[in-house]
Amino acid sequence: MMKRNEYGSDFHYDLDSKITLEPGRESLFINNDFALFFSGRSALKALVSKGIEVEKWKKIFFPSYYCHEVVNFIRELPLEVDYYEYSPFLDATDKVLDVSDQQGNVIVNVDFFGLKKLELAHYKAATIIDDLTHNITGFSTSTASYCFASLRKELPIPCGGYCYSPLGYELPSGQFDVQSEEIAVKKLTAMYLKNLYLNGKFDSKDDFRNLFAEAEQEFSTDKGNVALPKTSEAVLSLLSVEKILEAKHRNIQIALHELSSCEEIEFNLGTGKNNSLGLLLRFKNELQRNACRDYLVAESIFPAVLWPHQKRERDILTEKLVLFIHLDYRYNKEQVDKIIGKIKLFLNT
Repeated sequence: MMKRNEYGSDFHYDLDSKITLEPGRESLFINNDFALFFSGRSALKALVSKGIEVEKWKKIFFPSYYCHEVVNFIRELPLEVDYYEYSPFLDATDKVLDVSDQQGNVIVNVDFFGLKKLELAHYKAATIIDDLTHNITGFSTSTASYCFASLRKELPIPCGGYCYSPLGYELPSGQFDVQSEEIAVKKLTAMYLKNLYLNGKFDSKDDFRNLFAEAEQEFSTDKGNVALPKTSEAVLSLLSVEKILEAKHRNIQIALHELSSCEEIEFNLGTGKNNSLGLLLRFKNELQRNACRDYLVAESIFPAVLWPHQKRERDILTEKLVLFIHLDYRYNKEQVDKIIGKIKLFLNT
């Protein structure tokens, strides 16, 4: 049977040698420097809980342009939650924030799409937490007190997130949880069925899509102190993070080169950087963005909106202009050329 080509959306189960470790090598994140959790938001919640207890954190600030589901996840904790106005599309990295530099204040500094991050070195008393979900190896150059990230945005694992401290501070630890183990198994089953589907060995797309949706819905039941499930740990232990990211960066470099003559929209914040989460597109208006999204979906290319449900007016306006397209290790040059060809065809119509 013929293989099916689809681009974007959830990872399928894949332990091909092109992304796995050679015998005797250890996976990057499975060592004592990292505390591994069920998800990125779980890692953050555990970190903030510990900070409240040990360091007496009083107030935490998130950028206004952000995934607000993550913010809502920690609202039950006994500290004040607030926003500072910042958008990577509208503001410079040296923007002065309306957040006082005092003990008890915590600032979440997001490495947006692996392309842009605020410069906060002048904060001395406040605690800085880097959100590295879009750049999971950014811990190696971080100067924050703590880092956290979701791993499933860049790696083909059912679930997972980490905490890390560039300054060597003590980290929280997660606990075994049966329900979370079951969610991971459900997600892995969906990934496996998607693999069969893409290889023409399974025909019911709805079956694995429903499993993905159910598992994603159950992520909201995460208690926040849950360790990385054993299923995810087993997969993660086999993956070469370096191979996965190098393949993605090569693909993005190809894409940016092929799009260099297109001036109708902005790519990757106009930076030209290829070490990003994927290909980020910002259109001139919502009508053009929606038309491109619909066109790509019809071509089995599935872009994402990052992030829906913004709260402030200027962030809402930005939300309506942005699309994100995965160009990760799953795709070879021929497939990247096809994706970019479709984008260029749309822009020229």
